[in-house]
Amino acid sequence: MGIKMKKKVLGAVLFASSFFASSENWVTELGNCWDSVAANPTLSSRSYYERYNEIAESLKSGKPGGGDLSDEETHEAWLSVLKDFESYWSSNCPKKISFSRLRKYSSTETVKIPFTVSVDPEEYNGETTKTIFQEEERETSKYSVSVTSDFTLKYMEILSIVKSGLRVARKADWTDIPRNWPEESVHVDSQSPESDGSCLVSFFGNKTASIAKVNGCDFLDLNFDVKDKSGRTFFSSGKKIVGTSDVIFEKIESDKFALIDEAIRNGEIVYSPTELSLRYGAPERVSAYSREWAEPLLSKPFSLSSVRFENPYETYREENHVIDEEEARIIASEMMVDVAGDGSIGSFEIQKTEVTQKLYKDVMRRNPSGFRNLEKPVETVSWNDAIVFCNRLSEICGRTPVYSVDGSTDWASWNYVPHSGNQLAGEISVVPGDGFRLPTEEEWTYAAHGGNSHEEFAYSGSDKDKISEIAWYKRNARKTSEPAKKNANSLGLYDMTGNVWEWCFDFSKKDSSSRIAKGGSWSYDERFCKISDFYVRNPHQKFDCLGLRLVSGNSGSVPYTPEQASESSVASSPNVTSALAIDAK
Repeated sequence: MGIKMKKKVLGAVLFASSFFASSENWVTELGNCWDSVAANPTLSSRSYYERYNEIAESLKSGKPGGGDLSDEETHEAWLSVLKDFESYWSSNCPKKISFSRLRKYSSTETVKIPFTVSVDPEEYNGETTKTIFQEEERETSKYSVSVTSDFTLKYMEILSIVKSGLRVARKADWTDIPRNWPEESVHVDSQSPESDGSCLVSFFGNKTASIAKVNGCDFLDLNFDVKDKSGRTFFSSGKKIVGTSDVIFEKIESDKFALIDEAIRNGEIVYSPTELSLRYGAPERVSAYSREWAEPLLSKPFSLSSVRFENPYETYREENHVIDEEEARIIASEMMVDVAGDGSIGSFEIQKTEVTQKLYKDVMRRNPSGFRNLEKPVETVSWNDAIVFCNRLSEICGRTPVYSVDGSTDWASWNYVPHSGNQLAGEISVVPGDGFRLPTEEEWTYAAHGGNSHEEFAYSGSDKDKISEIAWYKRNARKTSEPAKKNANSLGLYDMTGNVWEWCFDFSKKDSSSRIAKGGSWSYDERFCKISDFYVRNPHQKFDCLGLRLVSGNSGSVPYTPEQASESSVASSPNVTSALAIDAK
């Protein structure tokens, strides 16, 4: 029989052994420490930073509060942690809210125009005139804006800490803690719409879900005004459930059109939120075209001062890296190898080893890897994450970033949160620059064969009978290994075969929505580690056998795009670009 949910708190003996024994609100304390460091990122906030790490390490160890806990005490502690998580994010919005640019569009509508006509009084009871209506089509202008949301880095970091610790601690008989938490709440038996400070949603009358994520639906109810920078209000939204459909503004006074259009041209449109609430309860249905389903639900307002709103003319940038420019330049110069061209391909640089967890964490402030060791290659990185990393490292090193999304090389404007599993939307292209990037399949293959020495090995630096001398693969590995522990190929490149698959820029020739990786990994046998083989995955997918290696320079190599296959496959892919070719001047 599983351990049942209990209402009691942990005993005094447990708290006496805990370094933050005065509170069960571990998640709340993590959030407060995060806010303190963000508000004052100087040495004066170091104590909050250390406290945050202390609590985080305790949670990740599976023993909240530290100390020698019994199984029952550990179970009670984790129930407390998860309840606090749900309560904290019920009061602190877990998402940032983004507004698109205000768009104007014209439409035709049919209106009835009244006309007065003369009539025979004998036929109309003495009336000499009659009003009739004639239908007429008129062009009218409307404005629209889409309001979307995405999880904040703060939420993703704290969620990662809690989930990693829960994986370590969980026992088979913890039946009151759902396997798919937080999609399903720890308040599984709760009949109250608000329990222990947590606003809960019972989606379609089914299982009770934590507010953090409910089947992709936000349940965030927003009111906002549309103004110009002088504070003049053009219109108000009324209630809007975030992300369900565009907000349409119509029936606008004719004297406002010129003012609104000028503000749009000058980039002076400002969205001013007036209220953001969490809707909770048990809706019978959810519609993207009507908000009637939300009306019966209860509402809990957030403090607007603690919610991040993004206007389109503003760029929000988090300085998440902990590596300075001088250190980064040294690392960059030491980690790259020159690859001479041979006429069919130009010269370029390629990294000696796969990107390590240390370098990735220094740049991105997060280490998503499953096999934690800063000296090992980073893995569990999606293709989308990889190109954000490339641009961020390029900026730190004073190089020109080469990846552009919808014409911008500024990763902070891409509306993408790394490691959150969401898609990187927009037209992705490569622009001229000396920054870091992923190799094309042609560049990767050329380097794996030793460059212009054209080694004809099946693997990078070896044939099958000696693969164990150059690669970590299924027969000699059970996880990733530190780089450069095996022999290099003739260019001095390590682990081009095995250890982790390495993302390339190219689309798959078989699937226009997927990208390819090369080289094999620790979890694949030698059949899949050949230079000629490749691994096909969607750009948002991430696995503990999938990492990356950087290149830079202009080889003239053109990556494969779906345009080379057919125009129809291009149209079917939302991420396809017509500007992928690397400038070869």
